[in-house]
Amino acid sequence: MKARNWIIGMGLLVLGVALGAGAVWWLRAPAAAPSAKSTATHSQEGTPKGRHILYWAAPMNPKIHSDHPMKDSMGMAYIPVYASSPNAQKASGLSIDPRLAQNLGVRLVDVQRRPMGQAIHTVGTVAVDENRVYSVNPRFSGWVTRLNVRAVGDPVRRGQVLAEIYSPELYSAQQE
Repeated sequence: MKARNWIIGMGLLVLGVALGAGAVWWLRAPAAAPSAKSTATHSQEGTPKGRHILYWAAPMNPKIHSDHPMKDSMGMAYIPVYASSPNAQKASGLSIDPRLAQNLGVRLVDVQRRPMGQAIHTVGTVAVDENRVYSVNPRFSGWVTRLNVRAVGDPVRRGQVLAEIYSPELYSAQQE
């Protein structure tokens, strides 16, 4: 008796699942697509006077055109492009599709004068230009006590003191 009740219960469960799936399929089934002739007639009636359809563009890729209304491989209806719409090809000038500008995050602001960019902190190496290095070999021993000209390219005048040096040998010779 228990096995029979179990089989009946499973049968009812399978029947309920099948009925539910059928109802979902019936409710989600797309409506019959209108024919190209009725869509074209409806589209032409819905357009204001003076505007005519240049072509139909795919919604996911506006570069794909058609001369009649249709649906793409995903079932999306092509969008009509009118002669006076911003999507229509222009003879001159630059235009960007508003949908593309929104996807790219384009922002328009008034022109203003302000500093551009940011400070960049980086690592570098300071090197001496070997072509401008001169070696002076004095005939005495000593050291520089004061340097008046510090960098290559500093202006100097005739007779200007460039450096002060101290040499014990020269000092003793001077004292004698």
